[in-house]
Amino acid sequence: MSSSTPSGGMSASFDPEEIRRKYLEESEKRRTARPPARRAVAESAVASVEDPFVAPGFEREPLRDEVDVVVVGGGITGLVTGAHLRKAGVPLVRMIEKGGGFGGVWYWNRYPGIRCDIDAYIYMPMLEDVGTMPSEKYTMGDEIRAHCQSLAETFDLDEAACLQTRVTAMRWDEEADLWTVTTDRGDEIRARFVCLASGALDNPSIPEVAGLDQFEGHVFHSSRWDYAYTGGNERGGLTKLAGKRVAVVGTAASAIQYIPELAKYARQVTVVQRTPVVVMPRNNKPTDPDWFRSQPPGWQMERTENFSAITQTPPGEAPPEHDIVNDSATSLSKMSRTPPPELSDLLTGADPGTGALITNYAAMEKIQAGMASIINDRTRRKSSCRTTTWAATVPSSATPTSRRTTAPT
Repeated sequence: MSSSTPSGGMSASFDPEEIRRKYLEESEKRRTARPPARRAVAESAVASVEDPFVAPGFEREPLRDEVDVVVVGGGITGLVTGAHLRKAGVPLVRMIEKGGGFGGVWYWNRYPGIRCDIDAYIYMPMLEDVGTMPSEKYTMGDEIRAHCQSLAETFDLDEAACLQTRVTAMRWDEEADLWTVTTDRGDEIRARFVCLASGALDNPSIPEVAGLDQFEGHVFHSSRWDYAYTGGNERGGLTKLAGKRVAVVGTAASAIQYIPELAKYARQVTVVQRTPVVVMPRNNKPTDPDWFRSQPPGWQMERTENFSAITQTPPGEAPPEHDIVNDSATSLSKMSRTPPPELSDLLTGADPGTGALITNYAAMEKIQAGMASIINDRTRRKSSCRTTTWAATVPSSATPTSRRTTAPT
């Protein structure tokens, strides 16, 4: 069973059954083709679990006190939780965060080229409360990290926070009707409520590759980027890589952002890929200050709710016509949920689940055609554009070049 559409339609010819077989094949690779990745729990040749952004030897006196709420985790979830508690009039909110600052994933990840791949005007929370104006539609990681710090300061979450601190236990005291939270700093903090906002991206996930620890070259994980070796910073300038050959393992959201930066400076960049992802043009642009200042009260929530309504529309239902964000994420959602007329033969009589898959396959085929159009090597084009539904964005100017990058199958 296959479908064919005229040039410029949603999809070229494709076989849903073949694509489904490929999905299952890739899924099986993730489950059984290799041992599960291990999160770094000790020093290794690849990555350290220690915080590289603080001076060693930090010590403080243990706390013995009582607060209204303990929030575990100082990333975006924890900060927004704490901010809304403060807005609701809760006076004593204590943030506990293992890192030396706020931001969560944006604190730990500082690789070159890092930026959000969701519209910054909805991704960066509480812009109206803090007064932050993102410099771009998809802004850089250091701006997001600075906004997180400003969010903590705006709602006085920073003064009572315990940074460089890990929670070791939480015990409920039935008689006192309180939690006792203990930490690796010897703290015993009693609280009426505990909110868990800890994430899963604080420690690097290291693949179990035989011989990795014996590799004689320089190796590091992208979430512990070694600028002492590469030179530069999050915004580029990796001049110490001149003349060097660099290998990148993996092509998910982080890699597709820093690979173009590597290719600017290294003599050769080899990209090792298991399962390709969908890559769409970012179409980034600077923020117009006049537009930003003219937004009415409540604009960010309206924008966020509109984005959610489009991206979370149930399969088979039409998404809202008004698209405020109007970017690759909303375009992908609309393509994946709105079957075009040329799929009518395939969808006739199909159950809702099968119909959703076919519509999604057609959207992926259209996106892959766009990806293939900018890859100038036929072999790499084939290996780089297989079917998957996970999407990320790259600069529209980041056209791969055969001289600098290779993607072995």
